[in-house]
Amino acid sequence: MEKLLEVAGLKKYFPIRKGSLFSRETKYVRAVDDVSFDIHKGEVLGLVGESGSGKTTTGRLLVRLLKATEGDIVFEGKDTQAMTDAQFRPLRRDMQFIFQDPYSSLNPRLTVAHAIAEPIRLHGVATGKEVEERVGDLMNTVGLNPRMASRYPHEFSGGQRQRIGIARALALNPKLIIADEPVSALDVSIQAQVLNLLHRLRDEFGLSYLFIAHDLNVVQHLCERIAVMYLGKLVEVADRESLYAEPLHPYTQALTSAIPVPNPRAKRDRVLLKGEIPSPVNPPSGCHFHPRCQFATEQCRQVVPTLKKVNATRSVACHLY
Repeated sequence: MEKLLEVAGLKKYFPIRKGSLFSRETKYVRAVDDVSFDIHKGEVLGLVGESGSGKTTTGRLLVRLLKATEGDIVFEGKDTQAMTDAQFRPLRRDMQFIFQDPYSSLNPRLTVAHAIAEPIRLHGVATGKEVEERVGDLMNTVGLNPRMASRYPHEFSGGQRQRIGIARALALNPKLIIADEPVSALDVSIQAQVLNLLHRLRDEFGLSYLFIAHDLNVVQHLCERIAVMYLGKLVEVADRESLYAEPLHPYTQALTSAIPVPNPRAKRDRVLLKGEIPSPVNPPSGCHFHPRCQFATEQCRQVVPTLKKVNATRSVACHLY
């Protein structure tokens, strides 16, 4: 498959400043620390991990909502990190973002029609009557009645607002959509509807997704490949079938063992993690996961493992392999 997006050595360090008048940078929050992956055309890549692992920051770096500290982001052969804001602007049409909280991402003073039409007008995709027709088509596409276009965000339910966010992301006919936990704030029944909608849109428009989530059940439903992130680093990348059948990294094993089974009599071995996720300001030496890992050795405490291929379909960053 042809690669749409290539990410190599991506880093994002947020400085912590000390002092008020003559502030100086003393430490850094290592939100994303040397992350590399790729997304192929028409593929859905899931990015999973605990809260604070750097998933959302990674997504925001791809569309330049945040500026990377270091690393390469290549979209369709173009190095976006070397571009100025003016040069990157045309690429914004091809890379769109769906936010976790649909209500806070919509301007409460704008009607739904204005919210969806705003990117269309800004990028000159359509004018006049064409904009109105385009908004109606988009609302139909995501399962909303175009007659509701004159309403305001507070007049919609959470699931409907997320459909509005999806319609706005589709407005410019993108090639890649970064979906940042788009169903985490929704009821389970509504989650299924939105996931099925995203699946249908992918087939209908030939979209690629970076699907960010913490719920592995949701990821299993939609994604073909899955990247597991822990404290700013990728620890495992694998195809869906391999990862759920035999997770390799101890952190992935803990995540998959926590997936609920719909049979109350079923017995399974749970991998219980000890402690909390460490601070990205002072990450542990060596493997970041070693303080919580039951298999940790002295090598794990001293040497940082690199993400290495173990076979054709998966890579893992663990000294056990």
